[in-house]
Amino acid sequence: MVLADNQEQEPGMRSGIKGDSWFGSVTCADELGAQNKNTVLTIKNNHTFYPKEYITEKMKDAPGCTYIVLICTGFKGTPLMVIGYRYSSKATLFFICTQDAGSTRVGVPYKMKFTDTYKNVCVIYGDCPQVIVDFFQDSNVIDILNYFCQFELVLAKIVHT
Repeated sequence: MVLADNQEQEPGMRSGIKGDSWFGSVTCADELGAQNKNTVLTIKNNHTFYPKEYITEKMKDAPGCTYIVLICTGFKGTPLMVIGYRYSSKATLFFICTQDAGSTRVGVPYKMKFTDTYKNVCVIYGDCPQVIVDFFQDSNVIDILNYFCQFELVLAKIVHT
């Protein structure tokens, strides 16, 4: 499932692809980068060749809105960025991007919603790499299929999963 494929581009610019966790892998990002596509993919279960354990260990005590960026080269020679973003004090999100996909500098503050101990919805703004801010502008969920099954189609309640 491709979230965004910008085919209309200025001359000399590469097109961009953003994908959810069903397609997120180092191999996929490397292949798309070799085809001259800027790519941002989320990593969930398909983390072969991804340093998920390393990032998890380095960020285990980090507060929310903290991130780590690792630079590497794919098997096809594609320059890649591995990003671990600590969304909250408990959750880390994982991304793989081609190096030209966007900036890893702090961008527009990311709007995070959470429920406090009294069940009130609260909002805080936190630092986030601009490439991740751009990703979440197109999709505010990590796993599109899971989101639709649980919330849009309500299949979890119908099928009793």
